[in-house]
Amino acid sequence: MATATTSAQSGKTGKAENEDSSRLTSLKNNVSYLAYGSAAGAAVPASFKTRTVLKTTRYVLKYIFYRLIRYAKYVVISEISSLLHLSPTATQPIASSGLTSSATSRRSFFSSAGERAQQGHDARLDEHADQASLMNH
Repeated sequence: MATATTSAQSGKTGKAENEDSSRLTSLKNNVSYLAYGSAAGAAVPASFKTRTVLKTTRYVLKYIFYRLIRYAKYVVISEISSLLHLSPTATQPIASSGLTSSATSRRSFFSSAGERAQQGHDARLDEHADQASLMNH
């Protein structure tokens, strides 16, 4: 009786070891296919669903990796640009720097006109004076 119980337990242990071994082999094949793609050789998963999921995961991970590399290059170029003073700020593109300064000057022009009106200056007289100064130049 004790021998029958021992043989039954050893049968379960052997079956469990085979399942663990096959799971480990399957995991190794899947990771290999995920890392190397179709170049993995014999490590291609047998299941179509598994291959599809692993291939999609591989493409998504590659996309994210290369996108991170791309943004890292932008950061490096921005830092080098700011160190060399090629643009006014590291986050502001060179082409838009003129737009920002002209917007600032317009704002200061209109605010100075409002201040002049509060001081009692007549806008029409100022316009005539400006026209006359332009005609003389």
